[in-house]
Amino acid sequence: MNHLLSKALTLQKKYKFIAPKDWGAEEKENLMNDFTFHSNKLEGLKLEYGDTIEYLKNGVIRKNADIKDITDLENHRNLLKKVFDTYEQMTLSANLIKDLHAEMMKDKIQWSKTDAYMGGPGKFKRENNYGTRKHGEYKEYMDWMDVPKALDQLCAETNERLRKPAEVIPAINTFHYEFANNIHPFGDGNGRVVRLLHNILLLKNRLPVIVIKGDEKNEYLENIIKQEKNPEAKAFDEFLTKKVIDEMEKRLKRSRGMSI
Repeated sequence: MNHLLSKALTLQKKYKFIAPKDWGAEEKENLMNDFTFHSNKLEGLKLEYGDTIEYLKNGVIRKNADIKDITDLENHRNLLKKVFDTYEQMTLSANLIKDLHAEMMKDKIQWSKTDAYMGGPGKFKRENNYGTRKHGEYKEYMDWMDVPKALDQLCAETNERLRKPAEVIPAINTFHYEFANNIHPFGDGNGRVVRLLHNILLLKNRLPVIVIKGDEKNEYLENIIKQEKNPEAKAFDEFLTKKVIDEMEKRLKRSRGMSI
């Protein structure tokens, strides 16, 4: 892991000179659409890529499309538009997190009765929640009463670490892991919100957006579990660090006119 962090820091120093301050309209639209599709695919989106892009670009809905899928996509993409316009003014806090969740998960159709009872848009869970893993194994997340304090502490620790350039990527990785695998503060929408927060923090620190693709779901989840079982190996940190390294290398090559 140390060699990856060293490589990431070297690239980070180079990338800050080419990091875009203003995104081109086409690039921004493509990035928002890709991120919206893949983040929702990780959560069970039934539409395929082509149908999703046709809807997001042209408003064309495939016959028999699930209204929940359409609502998830629309709310996610609309929130991304706001994020691209305002991320520089955002400060990581529990209030920001609740606001983003409230926008992303604002419609009743997005919620099962059980998950809605647990909290609803922009509200922390009021019961304990669980995840289901392979082979029927249950993962119990943080006790609901401990969430507000734990999230405040995680935000404060992350913000402090982000002051140091060498800590930026590890701090964002740690935030992602703790939010998703330990605190899990909401009844639903945790994965989509933390992936959005991850990219907000990358953008604020002049780093490229990463997209965890739908077909990487098993790798994504398995590395979370590996890190839980063996924290020193940092399997999930490594997975996320490789993603940002790959994106920096692609963009640096493009800036030099090289094919990627």
